[in-house]
Amino acid sequence: MKIEKEIEEAQRLYKDILNGYSVIEYDEREIFLKHLSDLDHGWIKDYKDKIYRDAKAQGVFTEREKIESLIEQELWSKKKEQKLAENIHELSRLKETQGKLVLKAQKKALQNKIDKFELESDSLEQEKLNLMGITCESFAQKKVNERYIYYTVHKDPECEQLYFNEKEFDDLEEGSLSILVILNNNKLIHFGTEDIERIAAAPFFLNALMLCKNNPFIFFGKPVISLTNYQKELFSTGLRYKNVIETKNKTPPPLMSLTEMKKWYNGLSGGGSGSGGDSDGGDEGGGSTIIGADKDELKDMVQGGKNVVDLHKSADKIMGEGDKKHLDMMDMLKLHGEID
Repeated sequence: MKIEKEIEEAQRLYKDILNGYSVIEYDEREIFLKHLSDLDHGWIKDYKDKIYRDAKAQGVFTEREKIESLIEQELWSKKKEQKLAENIHELSRLKETQGKLVLKAQKKALQNKIDKFELESDSLEQEKLNLMGITCESFAQKKVNERYIYYTVHKDPECEQLYFNEKEFDDLEEGSLSILVILNNNKLIHFGTEDIERIAAAPFFLNALMLCKNNPFIFFGKPVISLTNYQKELFSTGLRYKNVIETKNKTPPPLMSLTEMKKWYNGLSGGGSGSGGDSDGGDEGGGSTIIGADKDELKDMVQGGKNVVDLHKSADKIMGEGDKKHLDMMDMLKLHGEID
C-alpha cells in the first residue's frame, strides 16, 4: 500500500474512532454502528448468562455434559478431548513465541509447526462439532451474536435510537439478519490491532496527542469509563509511541510507511503486534550479532535504534587485516564493539 493510501485509510478509521461509530448502508438507508465500551460488553455478558441459564432450565445439555454423554456412548473419547486441549494450548504458546521473533527465517520455521498443529486441531474440532449439536454454550453464543447486532445498529449518529425495537428485531428474517452480520463484520474487521497501531504511528495523531498532557479526558472529552474499546486501545498505543520520542529521544526515519513506522515504534517500545522486544540493547556503542538476518531485516533493526552487526561482512573485514583463517576471542569482541 502506498504511503498516501495508508494515510488516507488511517484518517478514515481515525474519524470513526473519534466519532465512536461507523456507517453502513442497509435497505437504502444509513445505519450507525456503535463502537462498544466495556460497559456495553458487560450488559451483553449479562444477557449471555441469562440465555445460558434459560437453556439449562429447559433441559439443554451443557458442553461438558454433552461431551461426557458422547464419551459414554463411545462416539468421542477422553484421549481425543485431551489431545485437542493440548493442541490448543501449544498453538497459543507457539503463536506467542512467533510474535516475539525478529527474523523471517525463524518465523517461517515456527509457522511450519503452527500449520501442523492447526491442521490436526481443525480436524478434531470439526469431528467434535459434528457430534455436539446444540448446547447451552452454543445456543447462548448464537443469541449473543444476534444481540450484538441489535445493540449496535442505530438510527442516529449519537447512537441513542436503536434501529429496531425488540419486536422488529425478533421478526427479522434470517436472510436480513445475515446481511446485517456480514455488513457489520466487513466494517469492523478494519479496526484490528495492527490497523490501530498504524493510526497511532501517524504524525497527524501523535501531533494531537502531544497537546493533551497524557489526559484522555482532554483528548476525547469524556471519562475513561465512557471510552469505546477502540478509543482506549488507540490512546494507550499512542502513549507508548509518544514515550519513545520523549524518553528515548528518537524520531522515525523519513519516508517510512505507517506500517514501517508502527514496527519501528514497537521495536523501541518493546510491545505491539510487530515487536521484537526491547531493542535498546544496552550501551549504544555495543552491537548485536544477528545470524540469519537478511539485508532488509538488518536495515530495519538499525532504523529501530539497534546497533546491528552484519557478522559475515565484519568478519571478512577483520580477517582481511591479516592472514587469519579463524576469528579468535579478541576478534569477536571487536565485532561486538567491546574493544577498538
